[in-house]
Amino acid sequence: MKTSKVVAFWSPFQGQTGQTLAVASAGSYIGINYNISTLLMHTHFTRSNLENVFLPSEKDIKSILFDEKGIDAVVKLARTKQLSDRSLTDYTTSLVPGRLEILAGTSKTGSEAFTRITETLPYIIACARKSFDLVLCDANPGSNSDITGIILENSDLVVVCLNQNLEVLKEFFKGHLLHPEIQNKKYIILLGNYHKDSIYTSGYIKRLFKYQNAVYTLPRCTGLMDAYNSHDILKHFFTNNDVKEPDNNNMVIHEVEKLASRIILELETDLGLLLNPVKKYSLIDILNIFPRKG
Repeated sequence: MKTSKVVAFWSPFQGQTGQTLAVASAGSYIGINYNISTLLMHTHFTRSNLENVFLPSEKDIKSILFDEKGIDAVVKLARTKQLSDRSLTDYTTSLVPGRLEILAGTSKTGSEAFTRITETLPYIIACARKSFDLVLCDANPGSNSDITGIILENSDLVVVCLNQNLEVLKEFFKGHLLHPEIQNKKYIILLGNYHKDSIYTSGYIKRLFKYQNAVYTLPRCTGLMDAYNSHDILKHFFTNNDVKEPDNNNMVIHEVEKLASRIILELETDLGLLLNPVKKYSLIDILNIFPRKG
């Protein structure tokens, strides 16, 4: 790859726009379909939903939240400048071998843990850039976190996660909800939990607010939400990746494909490399990667 990029997913609000689902969906699609190395990470303190989306049991999640894995271990090394691009991957967990990794969030609480992550985050991101072709980060929603500011400042592209709430959209397009770090940053809009039958379609919203750029969507889909709640989202994308018949799952894959393609454009690399055939996994492979209890 010629260059690596950091893409932050951010929303003005907590829990209304499907932000974590969007990160997981984009990461899954890219990990399955592109010959690049992608890292998923997040900076949430109060919950670890990104790990929950992918890992099938509480035991698996706890196993990567100890100091030997995840961002807590990385912060320890970063504080003494022992972290490097080569050592970072020792503390990530593989989701799609060779193509998709996740760096677990912190298991610690309190101001001291917050301060340590805040102080070392720019260094960690710099190492991630050298280790991976693409970094997708689920940033804390809102504008009150120093960590969010650091993530956005160090990002090359921000995916602003909104929904079809007209009052929210009015405030956003007036500029009232845009994080200060995004003011001069390249960003795209993603409408999460998208209801395709609403009169407030992406096209209608563009016309209403005279917005000239593309508006991406992540449609509401029962199958995708069931996979999210069952820790099976990557398996969901594996099994629906080649679906041809027009159904609800296929519509979601199609919309995520458009979002993923836009993100890939940021890499500014040789498209021939990206289009090389990728290793295809069978259902047996998937079950071996993600063994289920019982």
